[in-house]
Amino acid sequence: MENKIKRAVNIINIMIMTLIIGLSFYVTRCGLCSEEPNEMANLLPPMDNYAEIEAKILELSEELSYKNKMSARKTEGLVKNPGIIVGKVRVVTTHSDKPERHSENTIVYLEHVHGHSYQPVIKKHSIKTGHIAFTKEKGLPAEPPIVDQWNVEFIPHILPILKGSTVDFPNTDNVRHNVYSPEPIPGTHRMLSLGTYDPDVIKIIRLDKPGEIELRCNVHKEMSAFIVVLNNPYFTLTDKTGEFAIDNVPPGKYTLKTWHEKYKPVTQQVTVKPNQTVKVVLPSISERREPREKTR
Repeated sequence: MENKIKRAVNIINIMIMTLIIGLSFYVTRCGLCSEEPNEMANLLPPMDNYAEIEAKILELSEELSYKNKMSARKTEGLVKNPGIIVGKVRVVTTHSDKPERHSENTIVYLEHVHGHSYQPVIKKHSIKTGHIAFTKEKGLPAEPPIVDQWNVEFIPHILPILKGSTVDFPNTDNVRHNVYSPEPIPGTHRMLSLGTYDPDVIKIIRLDKPGEIELRCNVHKEMSAFIVVLNNPYFTLTDKTGEFAIDNVPPGKYTLKTWHEKYKPVTQQVTVKPNQTVKVVLPSISERREPREKTR
């Protein structure tokens, strides 16, 4: 009788051990089968909803603008008692009685900030001259500034950057594009010509001199955009109502200036006092630029 009990206990122990081993193997196998999260894949949403991609590009651009300011502050020392400039500028045209319809995408910037040498945020990739190309499959990080191509459009249409920045030119469209500029790159005799390239290719170029660059596509004549290279990180784009804000500004007297792709700039003197917000209303923008006129 005692031997039967021992055998029964041994059988139960074997069954328990078998069950434990089986469960362990199942958990381990499931763990091995689960894929590690792909960080690169999470940088941008799936391509079937480009509204999300565009929103992410704009978000990254805003982050870069902030990082540029932090980089500048680190290089020159923290700005003591900074002020804020807030204001509004309206674009008036003969085609509409509502100036707000045309007031967005106006660049507002401080023309001169003396005694400072601002450097852009260093990206994970850099170039010395010309341009280089990568494919998305190589895992190139999607960092701003970005000029994307989607639905036969450049996105964003207006991109202000700090001089010395590199700009990524991905092609998220399902057709080939040829990116070029009809004028030489500011401060050089070199033409910006990225050639014709397929979707899933990113080309990169660094822009070291202030000025504007008009972008075109040889394949699609209707495509256009502008990159405006500026000397300091104190710039912003107006919203749909023409409102803007520039923060972390060192106290002092400045010339506030605008850039618009179709109209001549307007300027206004502004005094930024320590730890204060100064409100300005710039003159309305209405006078058209001369053909090929460039703002330096």
